[in-house]
Amino acid sequence: MSNIIKIDNEQIASLSNVATELVALKERVKVAIENAKQKIPTDVKSLDVQSGDKIEQGVNDLLNKIDASFKPLKYKRLDGTRKLDALKTMFTTEEKDIENLIKSITFQSDWNAEKLRRKREQDAKKEAEMAQKNMFIDFEMQVKKHYIDFINNYFILSKNEFEREFYAMNTDEVVDFQNKTGSLNVDFYKEKIREDLKQNMFKFDVSIDELKQVHTRVLTDEIKPLFAKLAVDLFSEINTLVQFVPTRLEQLKTATDEVKKQEQELLAKKQQEEAIALKSMSDEVLQNESQEKKIEAIMDVATAEPSIELSNGASVKLKYYPQNHAELLKMIQYYIQNAYLNVDFETINKKFSFVRTFCDSNLNKGEVIDGVKYEEELKKRRTK
Repeated sequence: MSNIIKIDNEQIASLSNVATELVALKERVKVAIENAKQKIPTDVKSLDVQSGDKIEQGVNDLLNKIDASFKPLKYKRLDGTRKLDALKTMFTTEEKDIENLIKSITFQSDWNAEKLRRKREQDAKKEAEMAQKNMFIDFEMQVKKHYIDFINNYFILSKNEFEREFYAMNTDEVVDFQNKTGSLNVDFYKEKIREDLKQNMFKFDVSIDELKQVHTRVLTDEIKPLFAKLAVDLFSEINTLVQFVPTRLEQLKTATDEVKKQEQELLAKKQQEEAIALKSMSDEVLQNESQEKKIEAIMDVATAEPSIELSNGASVKLKYYPQNHAELLKMIQYYIQNAYLNVDFETINKKFSFVRTFCDSNLNKGEVIDGVKYEEELKKRRTK
């Protein structure tokens, strides 16, 4: 370290003495100023010129006397306080040099910037993977919904038709119904469903192999068993009606037209409620399955590879880098409008005194700011 500033005890004692004298002088000046204020007239308009000039000269003499006592003390402390300033500068300079040496090793920032770049690439990759997985999950759910809705509607419509026709039959038609249905079996309904399905296949872009694979898997593994069950359920509904034939024949012996009408109304209400309940349950199952698959997909993507994380103590913050006067002016305007939004005018006015000083200087050169009030200000310097 070169040019080390040294301050000995004598210089420190001298500064202490000057400070003591300065405090004492301030008290004497305070008394003198207060006494002078009491003697000075407050109504200057009532003074004649000669009297006014005489008071002014007296004030000038008083201030010169104070100045004569004040300035020597200022000069006595200047050497010491300049050394203190130089000592502070020496510390701050050396500290700044050390900080710059520390900052000269940029590996930590460079490495974390690289990790941040890799992390963003990784996040973008995961986001793309997640979007693709969600797209296939949504497609799979669409396929399932299409065929499950077809199965449910097929079952409801067939069942409702069986029931409506059965309860609308007279005695001879019920007996005939029992005889005709005796030759039906599950295979009959399987073949009928298969033919109807050909006209209701799910439509999608078959040129995309991944979608074809999803469609084939869903249709083979999940939907075909449901079609088989549908045939069994329809056959079971027919058998239920067949088993009900003896009871129905007894009911028809005493059933009036009014009773039959009420039966049809109750049947229609029951069928509507069953259809709503079946669709609601089916939609809820598919929605839950979709959510579970998407959660599983999130876990798969998240654990596919270790996440890149920034080192302890590293942080990412945005920072402005204005490129020209216009951009910097926008920042200054933003600062003034927001930093002092709830600050009183006097505080702001004092805070920006340097702005007023600059504008005052240019005002006296003839440059006027439109919309800002200005007045003359008279100042009198002391004379020796």
